[in-house]
Amino acid sequence: MNKTRSLIIIFAAFLIHFPLPLPLLGQTASFNSPDTVYTNQPVTITNTSTGGSSWYWNFCSGNTLSNPVGSNIGNPLNLLNVPGYITLVKDGNTCYSFVTNQGSKSVVRYNHGASFSNNPVSGTNLGGFGMLADTVLGIKVLKDNGLWIGIVNNNNRIVRLNFGTSLSNTPVATLLGPYPMLNTAHCLDIFQEAGTWIGYLTCSWGNKLVRLNFGNSLLNAPVLTDLGTPGAMDLPTSFRFINENGIWYALVANYGNRTMARLDFGTSLLNNPTGVNLGVVGPSEYPAGISLIRDCDETVGFQLNYTTSSPDLIWRLGFPSGITGPVTGTSLGNIGSMSRPSQFSELFRVGDTLFLYNTNRQDYTLTRLRFLPCTSASVPSSVLFNPPQYSYSQPGTYNIRLTVDEGLPTQTTVCKRIVVVSPPASLTAKFTMPDTVCAGSVVTIVNQTFGGTTWYWNFCSGSINDNPTGKNIGNPGNLLNVPTYSTMLTENN
Repeated sequence: MNKTRSLIIIFAAFLIHFPLPLPLLGQTASFNSPDTVYTNQPVTITNTSTGGSSWYWNFCSGNTLSNPVGSNIGNPLNLLNVPGYITLVKDGNTCYSFVTNQGSKSVVRYNHGASFSNNPVSGTNLGGFGMLADTVLGIKVLKDNGLWIGIVNNNNRIVRLNFGTSLSNTPVATLLGPYPMLNTAHCLDIFQEAGTWIGYLTCSWGNKLVRLNFGNSLLNAPVLTDLGTPGAMDLPTSFRFINENGIWYALVANYGNRTMARLDFGTSLLNNPTGVNLGVVGPSEYPAGISLIRDCDETVGFQLNYTTSSPDLIWRLGFPSGITGPVTGTSLGNIGSMSRPSQFSELFRVGDTLFLYNTNRQDYTLTRLRFLPCTSASVPSSVLFNPPQYSYSQPGTYNIRLTVDEGLPTQTTVCKRIVVVSPPASLTAKFTMPDTVCAGSVVTIVNQTFGGTTWYWNFCSGSINDNPTGKNIGNPGNLLNVPTYSTMLTENN
C-alpha cells in the first residue's frame, strides 16, 4: 500500500474519538454483500455508493475479532521507569508516542519515524516539570488552533504542556491547581464537542469521576465538576469512551472490587452520566487498561489484567447485543511478553493492519500488538467500482472495507463483516432470476448455491410445457420387431 494511503487510514483511526463533519458534496460509501458464504464460494459485491471518483476495496483487512500478534519492544533507549500511560500522536509525517513514568516522575517522548509499526528511532526524557512524586499518570496530546497541547494528571494538579506548532519542540509547562476535589487523578481522555474541549478523569483513591470543561481552548484553565461514583465505581482507574448510534458511553475499570462500570452520557459529553455496574466481566484479578473501537459497525474491546500471578493478561471484550447489553470476557493469555500490563494506547490502523501498544510496569517495557490482515481471500484488494468476484479459502469472520475518494476532503469509508463457514456434506443448487423479461433485454441470474467447485448452466433447455416436435428415425440396425416399450440409459465413460 502506498504511503499516502497509509497516512490517511492512520488519521481515520482518530475518528473513533474526534468525529469530523459529514463528507462534502453528498459522497456516500455503501455496498451490498452477502452476510454468510461457504468456503470457496464466489462472493459478489455490488457498489451502491453515490458520488466519488476513486474506490479502494480490501476484503481481508486486519480486524479485532482475530487474535493479535504481539512483540515486546523492550525499554527503548532505557528511558522508561515504572511506565504508566501511553498516547500516540501523529504530527505531519512523524509518529510520536508519549509515556508517563511514575518512577522518575517524568514524561518521555518517542519518535517512531513515519509509522507506529516502527520501534522508536529516537527518544527524549522531557523531565518532570515540577510534578509530585509517584502520581504522574494519565496523558493526552492534542492539536488546538495550530498548537500542540499536552495534558498530564498529577495527583491533585493538572500539568499543561505547550509544544507550540511542532511536537519536536521542548514544551513549556504550566501547573494548574491544586484542586481540592482531586485525589490521585488517574486516567484521562479529552474530546472536542461543538467547539468545546471536554475532558474526563478518574480519581482512584478519591473514588470519583471528574469532568474538565476547557471551553473553547485547551489554554484555558478548566472548570472541574465532581460527578461522584456513577455505576458504583470503586477505586476507578482506566476508562475508555465509545459513541454508538449517536450516544456516548464509557467503560470504567474498578480496581477496588474488580468490576466494570458502564456510564451513559446520552447525546452530549456535557451531560451528567447515569451508570450501571456490570460486575466481574472475566475472572481478571486486577482489571486495568481498556481499549474500545467501532470496527465494522460493531463495538469490540480489550482489557488488561494488572498482575504477575496469572497467565491471563489480556482479555477480549464482546458486546453481542451492543454496548448496552451484556459484556463477555475471553482470555487471550499473554501476548507479547506482557509483565504486569498497565494501560493501552489508542488503536491505530496502518494500511490493512491494526496496532495497539501497552505499558508493562513490572519490567519497564512496551508491548506492540498487531491485528494482521488475513491471507484467505483469493483477491485481497481492488480499485474497480464493482470489484471482481472472489472467495475465501478458510472459515472465519472477515472485514470487507470500501474507501471512496481516498485522500480527498470527500473521503468516506464503510465496512461490513462477512462470515465464512464450511459447506455441508451435500449441496442444493439454487439461483434467482426475473420471471419475465422483454425480448432483447439482459437477464441477470444470481447463483445462490453455497459451496461447490464446478457449475454447468443451460439457458435454453427443453420444457414439458412446450409442444413437442417429432422425427421418425426408422428401424436402427433393423433390430426392432413389433416394439412395445422403450427406455433410455446413459453410461458415463
